[in-house]
Amino acid sequence: MPEITRVVLFKHGVGYFERRGRVRGDQEIELGFKAGQMNDVLKSLITLDLSGGTFGALSYDAEEPGEKRLEELNIDIPQGRAFTAFLDGLKGARLEVEHSGRLVQGHIVGTETWERLHDGAKTTSHQLVLLAAEGRLLRLPLDEISGARLLDGAVRRDLDRLLQAHFAGLHRDRKLLRIQCRGEGERQVQLGYVVEAPVWKTSYRVVLPAGGQRPLLQGWAIVDNTTEDDWHDISLSLVSGLPISFVHDLYSARYRQRPVVEVEREAAVAPPVVEGAMLLDEMAEAEEMD
Repeated sequence: MPEITRVVLFKHGVGYFERRGRVRGDQEIELGFKAGQMNDVLKSLITLDLSGGTFGALSYDAEEPGEKRLEELNIDIPQGRAFTAFLDGLKGARLEVEHSGRLVQGHIVGTETWERLHDGAKTTSHQLVLLAAEGRLLRLPLDEISGARLLDGAVRRDLDRLLQAHFAGLHRDRKLLRIQCRGEGERQVQLGYVVEAPVWKTSYRVVLPAGGQRPLLQGWAIVDNTTEDDWHDISLSLVSGLPISFVHDLYSARYRQRPVVEVEREAAVAPPVVEGAMLLDEMAEAEEMD
């Protein structure tokens, strides 16, 4: 992650932070922010490639909590049974396992528990049941499986999303922002953004030397670093002005209400009967009779 190289703090309670670093080829930069900072970051973020490269898409963690994202997934990792119960919940998925030095592929049928008596002692073993080629059912002891690989891409993606959601739950207030850098070779990039920052404070004191020498007035600036980074060899500027600052919600998802069109359920109306033609026919018959 690019390091902070410049900080500008204002009396209005915001600060400008500038980062610089080097990337190579097509690389992704990942930055972490608090959820309350995302509106300011999305409003003010600038990206510069100082070596002629470009930037692709920018992605960030959604505002919805991790629990809601877990509900949308069809897989889960039960507590305390990460391997057996997880495989049992993937019935039908294609799996490749390494058993007794050979690779075995098949569809997961499930797992089962076997209890045996050996020398008067009861032993329990867990078995994995696979549906192999030509309809063969295989029962493999889980303690003899040295490795397993999911063959379905959709299941692997769901597992990756599941683990990311669980990890995000450890840092509920932390949101990740990812920036795609595109280019060739090693390049220098610069990132800048404005976020809420503590107001810097001033403190003054007068030093009165002995012997009637001129007093010395000292002015100190008190700055609070509330970021996750240590500030080493940075350019720090303190501005006493009050720039116009506002909060605009760009982070929350927005939806627009649409009207609902109801399906017509009334009975069909019969077409009208044209009576003019019938009257003309009756008049013609009357004239013939005359």
